[in-house]
Amino acid sequence: RIVDSLGQDWPVVSLEPIPEDPEAFACSTCLSLERMIALLLEQTKGLLPFWVCPVQLSVIPLQEKHASFAEEAVKRLKEEGIRAELCPVGLSLTDKLPSLCEKGVPYALIVGDREVAGEALTIRDVRLKKSQSLPWQELIEYLKKVN
Repeated sequence: RIVDSLGQDWPVVSLEPIPEDPEAFACSTCLSLERMIALLLEQTKGLLPFWVCPVQLSVIPLQEKHASFAEEAVKRLKEEGIRAELCPVGLSLTDKLPSLCEKGVPYALIVGDREVAGEALTIRDVRLKKSQSLPWQELIEYLKKVN
């Protein structure tokens, strides 16, 4: 059973004995797929698991000079099966991160001078507000493990 924000109790699965066979049970869902998704979104406050998120990672170039590297990063991430998007240049990082959290994007890849220079990439867990630096291959492995 799931309880929604109004306190209403929703049965999720029904188990019924089969009269012809006392050791067998019939299992059926009691909700439509749409209602089940609505309850999932309500229970998680829209913060879906990484593997379900429509956008799993947003690439944020800090300045215009970082935009081409950020575009290449999005392309590479998509080739690896990560659903990534490019944030437009313009807003500050402190303005972009809360927006990503509201959209339910779990990770941000921050692209600045250090990342363009070929050092480790900075990935930020938007929900936990924690950052770490990883080389490309470790970043891909990390995201695939989370997925």
